[in-house]
Amino acid sequence: MEKQFVMNEYKSVSVSKKNLDFYLDCIDNFGYEITKKDDGIGKVTLHMKRAYLEKNVARIRELEKQFDERFARYERLTSTESDLAQAVGIGVGVVGTGFVAGAVFSYLGGLYLLMSGLATVGFAGWGLSYLAYKRVRPKSVLKTQSELTVNRNEIYDIVKQAFDAINA
Repeated sequence: MEKQFVMNEYKSVSVSKKNLDFYLDCIDNFGYEITKKDDGIGKVTLHMKRAYLEKNVARIRELEKQFDERFARYERLTSTESDLAQAVGIGVGVVGTGFVAGAVFSYLGGLYLLMSGLATVGFAGWGLSYLAYKRVRPKSVLKTQSELTVNRNEIYDIVKQAFDAINA
């Protein structure tokens, strides 16, 4: 039995657990084989290898770079799809907290009527923070989903080109 010459390329990437399956589907088309997975908090580090490419090397590396850029953007979009809604909810809650603080100082100053009004508005602000979040989130997610669809289609095109280049 004759031993064959083999050279490999290696790569390590951290991917969020939410997007892991999508990443694995894509990276397989670049010729990589997963050798090890390290679980972390919210992320998985993948250690991969592939046989050294002899044909279409420049094209595949260019496509891989484009894929890495698009996938990084995809991860940013998926992680920030409800950030605006969270900011609005927290903002309303902070304003409510300001009114409650005003109520405390009114109480200390003996202004009980003002204290009651400020406390009522403050507690309402705390309750409305969740409702503000629930109202803004669908709009934020809808906007992000359209961007994700465009980005996902770009990724599919790149992956298809890489598959064709490797198998040419």
